[in-house]
Amino acid sequence: MTTEDAVMKKANVKGQEATLIVYKNGFSKLSWVDRDIFISIVGNISEDNILMLANSTKRVNLQ
Repeated sequence: MTTEDAVMKKANVKGQEATLIVYKNGFSKLSWVDRDIFISIVGNISEDNILMLANSTKRVNLQ
């Protein structure tokens, strides 16, 4: 999906479907759900780097 200010696309983070929004001002937002936890990374970061950051996250044991 494309708007005037952003492009939205599907991505994959460690096997989970994610939504990536890349804004024309350089900001990116990546969101996904992992084991009922909503995770979102937002910042002035490239598409490649935000995906690299997301895929380097480590799961913690929830109790």
